[in-house]
Amino acid sequence: MNEIIIPLIFNRTDFEEIYFRDNQASLFFSPTTKNKTFFIIILGLIFAIIYFNDLASLNSLGFYYIIGLIFLFSVFRLFVSVITTVRWKNGIVKYLNSLENNSFFELELTDNFLIVNIDYQEEYTQWKDFTKIEIKYDYIFLQSGSLNYLFPKKSMSEKDYNLLTKTLKENIK
Repeated sequence: MNEIIIPLIFNRTDFEEIYFRDNQASLFFSPTTKNKTFFIIILGLIFAIIYFNDLASLNSLGFYYIIGLIFLFSVFRLFVSVITTVRWKNGIVKYLNSLENNSFFELELTDNFLIVNIDYQEEYTQWKDFTKIEIKYDYIFLQSGSLNYLFPKKSMSEKDYNLLTKTLKENIK
């Protein structure tokens, strides 16, 4: 294979559509926090029903305290998940902000390397170093150790997207 150069067009909204789909950035209803939020709501309703119906008598006070402790533990778990979601979202926003300051984006495909060129700073990654590849209809995701690459389909021409997909399938096994 000869060197293939694919020019990329950076548009922040293309990345945000992919990163933040399916409520990924939602604090209480992201895939990470949704179950914990619903559990707390249900537990809170049970707690309220017991409290307001005076079902917690002196004989069942221990049960009331156990539900209260489970509720507090669940709130703590939700809080930790919300913090994780906030950190992830802030990391994505910071990364996209740094990309907005650049003006030149291109991919270079060679026999042995994928070269990502951002403002003439090149990152070389050997094809064999990629550990995960996802080719979807609207994006390509590559992972190599601590490096992750996301290439939205909208960032390149249809022809270049198909060429990149074909090259990735040939070189990454």
